[in-house]
Parts: sequence; structure tokens; C-alpha cells
Amino acid sequence: MKIVLTTAPRAEGDLERGGLPFLGIGYIAAYLEKFGHQVKITDPHNLLWNTEQAAREILAFAPEAVGVTATTNNRFKAIKLIRELKRQKPALFVFVGGPHFAMTAQNALSVVPEIDCVVKGEGETTTKELLANLTSQESVAGLVFRNKEGKIKETPSRPFTLNINEFSRPAWHLYDLEKYHRRIDGTNIRAIGVISSRGCPNRCAFCVNAAFRGSTLRLRDPQKFVDEVEFLQRQYGFTGFDFWDDTLTVSKDHVRAICQEINRRQLNIKWYARARANTVNQEILAIMARSGCIRISYGGESGSQRILNLIKKGITPQQVISACRWASQAGMAVMVNFMVNLPHETRA
Repeated sequence: MKIVLTTAPRAEGDLERGGLPFLGIGYIAAYLEKFGHQVKITDPHNLLWNTEQAAREILAFAPEAVGVTATTNNRFKAIKLIRELKRQKPALFVFVGGPHFAMTAQNALSVVPEIDCVVKGEGETTTKELLANLTSQESVAGLVFRNKEGKIKETPSRPFTLNINEFSRPAWHLYDLEKYHRRIDGTNIRAIGVISSRGCPNRCAFCVNAAFRGSTLRLRDPQKFVDEVEFLQRQYGFTGFDFWDDTLTVSKDHVRAICQEINRRQLNIKWYARARANTVNQEILAIMARSGCIRISYGGESGSQRILNLIKKGITPQQVISACRWASQAGMAVMVNFMVNLPHETRA
């Protein structure tokens, strides 16, 4: 079957050009190719295509089905694209995924009749089974769809795949990587996104990750992960890497193994990571720095312990301060993210 997997155009005011490819559709594309599907990836979000250009590029492939991923920020752009695709090709099967649609599936199908189906959670296996059962979707776990009577139905959630080494690396050959120009912040080092784990064991009240990717930490084999890093360096010339793990340092043994493998291969790369302040110490940050980590980002969220407790962050302001000091001492640039106007905040 011919399939297009696509992002949606950017929302107005979001002007970043040539950012990082969306890994989710890359992983799904690679998985579908293993089962004989012909897949095209389009990325109007990063390439700044409008609806008309995106629809033109998608339909030029003559797909039988199109999968659209979107965030809350550009959901209306996604809906506009879907409606344009259906206007031009009414018989096209359109399914959607990503955190926003997965969390609002019933509503999406209620208000956007052009959406045929919503894929909940991680998409590799569910999408493969959906494409094999377009007329019998009730047999596929992890879907919200309309039955033959037009009623919205939801199948049981699909268990998360515990061994994510079953999945190939993203279908990098389907991206036009020359058009992506993200730099590691504060540098001129061209970077690409990679991920060494899925899931987050924490339950922050504001975050969708545990619901969307599961609360069980699932790790890629460190050697296979570094294989991908080396492939991107040698094949496409990337020297910078954005480690997209929800929180890289939950397993320090995993981080050590990755850093040791990077050093053993003498890759001479620079990389950027995200971590929780309560999962780092001086030792692990020094190990990361020696393997090329030059920047780290923490979720501080608030300087108030009362607010941190309310949002179930599970950290203290002092842990954030210590984590920043240790990273700086290791030679890393440090960024801390905060949220404002959280419920129950006061001006004081």
C-alpha cells in the first residue's frame, strides 16, 4: 500500500525554519517498510509549506492512506490540511496521531468528519495492523474510529512494546535532511535528533508523556543507539546530536554505556540532553561531558516548593540549583525551563 506520513503546517507566529525531523513518523515509516508498504514522509511543519503546497506534495505520491501528526499548537492547521486532502480526494483514508489527537480522540472524530481514525499511543504496530484492517478496525487495538453506522468506537489500548530494540531506527532515507538546519543552541554545530529510550516513570501533573509513551522506562541497546549516531555522522555529516529522551539520566548505567561507546569509537561529536534535576550527580555529568555533552536542560518549573508539590514534580529548588552547578563545573551550558501562571500561584 502507498502511504504518506506527514506533519501539519506550522501555526502562525511559529517561525523556526529547518528544525528537527519528527522521529515518530520516521519510526513508523521504517516499520511499515519492513512489511512491504511504500512510504513517503512530508514535513510541512519544518519546511514551512502552506496547506496548498502540503496537499500537492502529499497527493503527488498517489497515496491510498495518509497519516497526520500534530501538536495542540498546530491542530487547526492539521484539520485544514486534512479537509483539503479530502476535498481533492474524498476516498482517501486519513488517520491521525500524536499526543494532541490521541488525548482528544473522541472530540476529534466528533467535530472533524474528515478524520477516519485516530491512532492512540505509539504508532508502529497499531498503524501496521490498521492498514491491514481498514474495513475491520474493531479488530485492532489502540484505535478510535467510526463503525459502519457512523458511531464512534474505541478499541482497547495497546500495551507498550517493552523491547523497543524490535524497532528499526527511523527511516532517515525518507527525509530530505539537507533542508534541516537546527544548531545546538549557542553554537554553530548542525544537529539532528535521536532517542535512546522511551517512557518516563514520573507523573508530573502537566505532562502528557507518561500517558502517551508509558511510565515504564524502555531502553535501546546502547551499541545500537550509538550505531545510529555514527551512521548519521558518516552518512549525512552531522556532528551535533539532540538526545530527545524524555529524561535521559533516569538510568545512569544506560548513560554510562552510551558515553563509553561514544568514546570507544572516538566519534568526536557534541550533544545536548534533557534531564531531571534529581537524577544527576557530579559523576554522571562529568562522564557525559567527556563524551561530548555540551548543553543540558532541566525542568525547574517553579521556584516554589508548594507549587512543585501541587504539580507533582517530585523535585526541590535546591536540587535544581545543585544540578546546574554540577553541570556548569563539568563545562556544560545549562538551561532551566520554568512555567508561569500555574494554578494556585500568587504574585509573591
